[in-house]
Amino acid sequence: DRKEVKHFKIYASRLNDTDGRKDIQLFDMIRKGGDSYEDEKAFARLYEGDDKNPFYRLKNRLTEELNKSIFLQMHSENDIMFCLYLVSVAHHYYSKQAFSISFFYYKKAEKKAKENEYYGLLDIIYSRMINLCNELLTESPEVYIKKRKENRELLTKLSEVEDILETVEYRMKISQNLSSDTSHVLDLLKKTFDEYSKDEELRNSPKVLFGIYFIVSRNLLAKKEYATLEKYLEQ
Repeated sequence: DRKEVKHFKIYASRLNDTDGRKDIQLFDMIRKGGDSYEDEKAFARLYEGDDKNPFYRLKNRLTEELNKSIFLQMHSENDIMFCLYLVSVAHHYYSKQAFSISFFYYKKAEKKAKENEYYGLLDIIYSRMINLCNELLTESPEVYIKKRKENRELLTKLSEVEDILETVEYRMKISQNLSSDTSHVLDLLKKTFDEYSKDEELRNSPKVLFGIYFIVSRNLLAKKEYATLEKYLEQ
């Protein structure tokens, strides 16, 4: 969008002016060309001769600079990107053996990841914090070992939830017997639950139940099985 384009050109001009630069010319060609953009035409406009290696190096450099610009612009506005930014900063200070500063940023990353339920990222954060505790005698690794264990138990349950929901979604899409009454729908759900989880707490969790509710409703609507949908919602 225009905001990202403006930010990139400001970012690109941090070292020198963008006027006449081939990377900026290529950027404008790609942006304005859209689906009709062709490497061959861009190469012909930017370079003389047949050697395309400089062109591909230019294109790769442009891609790298664009990605850096997007990350710098968006990391403060996107929770997962900001969390990854904190982890990256923490890793940088760890590599410099600035262990206290590194731990500070991992703590900030832990807080952000917990707020947004990024449990997979939390596992990485706790593993790094446990390593850091060996460098910081003021911090006990046992605290974070316990947190990592609890987080991994939660991750296992969430994986089961995802398995159930993905399977229900697939089986709803391929099933040909969802019309006339809800017995086929309920049988399909029960069979899926029995195959993928024996955990009663998980089977009754709001995340699973609401996930299934939306999957079944969406698929019945897509198949225009309105009568079956009405009965399902009532039950």
